[in-house]
Amino acid sequence: MLLLIWLALQADCALESNLLPDETRAGIISLAIWVDKHSRKVLRGEAEIQPLIDVNRSIMEGLSA
Repeated sequence: MLLLIWLALQADCALESNLLPDETRAGIISLAIWVDKHSRKVLRGEAEIQPLIDVNRSIMEGLSA
């Protein structure tokens, strides 16, 4: 489910109509690409899930501040 949210964020940030600053949009897209790649590695048993949990937790904490 979280992967789908990241993919939606990535798609939204790629739109020219997105009003976020270019640097912010680029950072979100970059992070979404990392989440996608790391998630695939986790699903194949090639990586640990903890980094994904840490990233999502950090973002949730930042948004709630």
